[in-house]
Amino acid sequence: MAQFITDIFAQFDKNRALLSDGTKKKHDTMTVYWGGMLHNKSVFLLRYVILCLFVSFLFSAACTACGEAAVPFVRIDRDKLNGWKGKLANVRLLADHRYQFKKVNPKYRFDPDFKPSTEGLDTLCISGSAQFSGPQFRRLAPVLRECAKGKDIYVVDLRQESHVFVNEGIPLSWYGSHNWANEGMTLKEVEADEAKRFGAMIGKTIQAYTRKGNTPIDRMEINVKSVITEKELVESEGFKYLRIPIRDHIWPPAKDIDGFISFVNRIGPGQAWLHFHCHAGKGRTGIMMMIYDMMRNPGVPMKDIVIRQTMAGSSYPLYTEKSNSYKVPLYEEKARMLPLIYEYVQENRKTNYKVLWSLWLKKKKQIEWFTLN
Repeated sequence: MAQFITDIFAQFDKNRALLSDGTKKKHDTMTVYWGGMLHNKSVFLLRYVILCLFVSFLFSAACTACGEAAVPFVRIDRDKLNGWKGKLANVRLLADHRYQFKKVNPKYRFDPDFKPSTEGLDTLCISGSAQFSGPQFRRLAPVLRECAKGKDIYVVDLRQESHVFVNEGIPLSWYGSHNWANEGMTLKEVEADEAKRFGAMIGKTIQAYTRKGNTPIDRMEINVKSVITEKELVESEGFKYLRIPIRDHIWPPAKDIDGFISFVNRIGPGQAWLHFHCHAGKGRTGIMMMIYDMMRNPGVPMKDIVIRQTMAGSSYPLYTEKSNSYKVPLYEEKARMLPLIYEYVQENRKTNYKVLWSLWLKKKKQIEWFTLN
């Protein structure tokens, strides 16, 4: 490749010299092709472009040699390669005084003297965490049984991204830019993608990565011997499984909230234990735990519910900031929608939510539009 670049530059110089002294009337194909472009600025530009392409080629080759991947890639659902063997992150159990409020990020500008109400927390019967590995779930299962006290246990999986467990329970997912590899896909399509994509890896050696932003970082080589879905893992412990495929960072689609509210109505208060998780156990998990808290404790002010869930381990969805991040409008949407879902619960809880959230929200937006116009 380097010799090719050198030969091209040498041909440029040769052709420019021939054209400048006017001694050659007929040129070979290369000379004719480039002849009209051989003034000084064009030569400099062409050299620059070719040099850039050459550097890009070398960088690509180096990445390939090092085993580095490009988005999308198979992701290890941990910040460190062996993190799946350790302690499960961001676990909180909201019942029987098992919860522990934590200090929150100062950027949220909480009043340090404000103490949220704990009304209803001891009987809320929910928990949350980050994505677990196989071994972490085996350790979590007896804790949930102890908390549930004989109630049905549901694991509520809020991830839209395709994810499975391989071999001894290593948690893997298919990571696209912003964790949106499955954007626009239905639950059936996601499940089909999981079965096809990861099923095809059995008997093969794959490369999986941790990540920072959209960049793959540390690499693990895995000889895939077995693959199981989260549903299979959960049901192997005798638990029930509910998946609500929500794209990372966004406010849940109205149809998904409709389905969740219908589900909560069916199980009734105090009849089941729900364990929520997404990837980090903060954003999607936090939103759905707040909605559940609002439904079960309608007498508690929204501020208290949001802050106590945040202090338990969720992200704070009412916080917005000014930056160039793609997340800013998504977070603004969360901050706008959370008070509306609280208002919806207050207005519709006595009728068991006969009016769907999606229809209520559509009507609300129409009223706002007519008011503004």
